[in-house]
Amino acid sequence: MDGLASHQTGKTGDITAGLPPKDYVDYPYIAENTTVEQFFTIKMSSQNAEDYTIRVNRQPVSRDYVLRDGDRITITPTKIEGAAV
Repeated sequence: MDGLASHQTGKTGDITAGLPPKDYVDYPYIAENTTVEQFFTIKMSSQNAEDYTIRVNRQPVSRDYVLRDGDRITITPTKIEGAAV
Protein backbone atom coordinates (compact mmCIF):
# COMPACT_ATOMS: atom_id res chain seq x y z
CA MET A 1 0.00 0.00 0.00
CA ASP A 2 1.45 3.36 -0.99
CA GLY A 3 -0.41 5.46 1.58
CA LEU A 4 -3.83 6.78 2.38
CA ALA A 5 -6.40 7.51 -0.30
CA SER A 6 -9.19 10.04 -0.20
CA HIS A 7 -11.49 7.71 -2.10
CA GLN A 8 -12.28 4.00 -2.28
CA THR A 9 -9.96 2.12 -4.63
CA GLY A 10 -11.81 -1.20 -4.42
CA LYS A 11 -8.71 -3.41 -4.55
CA THR A 12 -8.73 -6.79 -2.84
CA GLY A 13 -7.40 -6.41 0.68
CA ASP A 14 -9.08 -3.07 1.32
CA ILE A 15 -10.92 -3.13 4.61
CA THR A 16 -14.21 -2.44 2.80
CA ALA A 17 -13.46 -4.92 -0.01
CA GLY A 18 -14.64 -2.57 -2.74
CA LEU A 19 -17.82 -1.43 -1.01
CA PRO A 20 -18.49 2.28 -0.49
CA PRO A 21 -17.00 3.63 2.75
CA LYS A 22 -19.48 3.64 5.63
CA ASP A 23 -19.78 5.68 8.79
CA TYR A 24 -20.34 3.19 11.61
CA VAL A 25 -22.26 5.61 13.82
CA ASP A 26 -25.99 5.25 14.25
CA TYR A 27 -27.94 8.38 13.23
CA PRO A 28 -31.37 7.84 14.75
CA TYR A 29 -34.42 9.81 13.73
CA ILE A 30 -35.99 11.65 16.63
CA ALA A 31 -39.00 13.94 16.76
CA GLU A 32 -38.51 17.68 17.18
CA ASN A 33 -38.25 18.93 20.78
CA THR A 34 -37.04 15.56 22.10
CA THR A 35 -35.20 16.01 25.39
CA VAL A 36 -32.14 14.06 26.52
CA GLU A 37 -34.30 12.30 29.12
CA GLN A 38 -36.85 11.22 26.47
CA PHE A 39 -34.06 9.99 24.17
CA PHE A 40 -32.53 7.96 27.01
CA THR A 41 -35.90 6.43 27.87
CA ILE A 42 -36.49 5.44 24.24
CA LYS A 43 -33.04 3.97 23.62
CA MET A 44 -32.27 2.48 27.04
CA SER A 45 -35.65 1.85 28.64
CA SER A 46 -34.41 -0.96 30.90
CA GLN A 47 -31.55 1.13 32.36
CA ASN A 48 -31.42 3.64 35.21
CA ALA A 49 -30.38 7.07 33.92
CA GLU A 50 -28.61 7.80 37.22
CA ASP A 51 -26.01 5.14 36.29
CA TYR A 52 -24.91 7.05 33.18
CA THR A 53 -23.17 10.29 32.27
CA ILE A 54 -24.90 11.92 29.32
CA ARG A 55 -23.08 14.43 27.14
CA VAL A 56 -24.18 16.33 24.05
CA ASN A 57 -21.43 17.60 21.76
CA ARG A 58 -18.90 16.50 24.43
CA GLN A 59 -20.46 18.69 27.12
CA PRO A 60 -22.49 17.47 30.13
CA VAL A 61 -26.11 18.60 29.81
CA SER A 62 -29.23 18.58 31.96
CA ARG A 63 -31.89 15.98 31.32
CA ASP A 64 -34.27 18.66 29.99
CA TYR A 65 -31.84 19.73 27.23
CA VAL A 66 -33.69 19.69 23.90
CA LEU A 67 -31.77 17.84 21.19
CA ARG A 68 -31.24 19.65 17.89
CA ASP A 69 -30.36 18.47 14.41
CA GLY A 70 -26.64 17.65 14.29
CA ASP A 71 -26.19 17.11 18.05
CA ARG A 72 -23.98 14.18 19.05
CA ILE A 73 -25.09 12.40 22.21
CA THR A 74 -22.81 10.15 24.25
CA ILE A 75 -24.13 7.90 27.01
CA THR A 76 -21.37 6.46 29.21
CA PRO A 77 -21.81 4.19 32.24
CA THR A 78 -20.53 5.78 35.45
CA LYS A 79 -19.51 2.43 36.94
CA ILE A 80 -18.41 -0.71 35.16
CA GLU A 81 -18.98 -3.86 37.20
CA GLY A 82 -17.63 -7.33 36.84
CA ALA A 83 -13.94 -7.05 37.70
CA ALA A 84 -12.87 -8.82 40.87
CA VAL A 85 -10.21 -7.13 42.95
